[in-house]
Amino acid sequence: MTKKICIIEPLSSASYLINRLKEEGFFTVIVKLSNIPSIKQSSIEYMRSDINYQLCDLVIECDYNNPNSLLSKLNELNINFAFYGCEYVVEFTDKIGKSLGLLHNNPETAPQRFNKYDMQESLSRNGHLIPKQALLEEDKTDSELKEITAKVGFPMVIKPVNSFASMGVQVIYNENELVQYDVNKSLATAGALVLQEKISGTEYLVDSFSHNGNHEICLVAKYEKELFNGNFLYRNITYINQQDPLHIEIINYIKKVLNSVGLVNGFCHSELFVTLNKEIFLIEVNPRISGAAGTINKLAKLCGGRDQINLLKELVAHNVSNNTKTVENGKIVFLYNFVENKIFNGIQENLFNQLPSYRSHVITKKDGANLNVGGTLFDSYVYIILTNDNVAQLNNDMAIIMGLENSNSLLI
Repeated sequence: MTKKICIIEPLSSASYLINRLKEEGFFTVIVKLSNIPSIKQSSIEYMRSDINYQLCDLVIECDYNNPNSLLSKLNELNINFAFYGCEYVVEFTDKIGKSLGLLHNNPETAPQRFNKYDMQESLSRNGHLIPKQALLEEDKTDSELKEITAKVGFPMVIKPVNSFASMGVQVIYNENELVQYDVNKSLATAGALVLQEKISGTEYLVDSFSHNGNHEICLVAKYEKELFNGNFLYRNITYINQQDPLHIEIINYIKKVLNSVGLVNGFCHSELFVTLNKEIFLIEVNPRISGAAGTINKLAKLCGGRDQINLLKELVAHNVSNNTKTVENGKIVFLYNFVENKIFNGIQENLFNQLPSYRSHVITKKDGANLNVGGTLFDSYVYIILTNDNVAQLNNDMAIIMGLENSNSLLI
């Protein structure tokens, strides 16, 4: 029997997710919400603009504050599962799942899965190390601000409590920078901010799917980021294979984290730091599939043989994925513009698509778009996937691509 999956407001790698669910034989219902708290409607429309909704079986529109019509429709459809499509719909989705009698996460603990402050506090209650942190509410006096910042200390990381995909995340080095911080750089509406101690270490990501408390992992990878004008600039992601000593340690840690925040059902993209002393600190769990237009899941499938949709199928449909030939080493490279007043008119793909490690790429900008200088992952104009059993060749090909960026040769 075909399993019926409902994804509520998929804003992360949505077209990839919808297409893969179709490939794996699921009946897919997408729910588009209006009046979602904590996120600007203009931000939602911007992220929806590239989604191919025609790939799914049914699209339902619903007001966040009036879910009864949605409940009625999903009940008529005999939906089997309802999953988060982004951070902003966690509590809504939990309540939908509970109302329909589906496997769900506890609505009462929902803030632990999307509020960046509550998330860390839940870890602390369960015995995990967390960075020093404090909540910064609106309209604080100067003396209150000084007291709060003294608790965390500089440098610190600031982000909206409901931030999405690193938007609005910034490193702050002094009080002047804190006062000048602009929450409008995020997708979130104005509201509380969380200040967190800046942890030094290597950053990793983990992609998972959970079913009734059973957590399966399809990818452990390492981020390389640079600080550019106070923002985190994603440079590349490197696949970590099972032979790496940290692989099992990171997986065991993340499974405990998922239990601590009460994420026992659904997708998750988690990020963490490992310090030089081998201490592990959670950055955040993102209760959805990974972003970057599906390239992270593509890397998981190329190198590990399974992506998050494969995990879903194995756990909820009890259908084990076919073994596929995998590659030992893999990377995703993110390229940016560093020229003022640059308009995007395409790229010279022939300069990299013949490299031995090249597998595929995703162009993220449309012709005529204004390119920011540096920026966040949303400002990268192309994501390039490289894999190779020969790690030296892989690294050499990445160096060639970075050289093209440095010389501004790729942009037409």
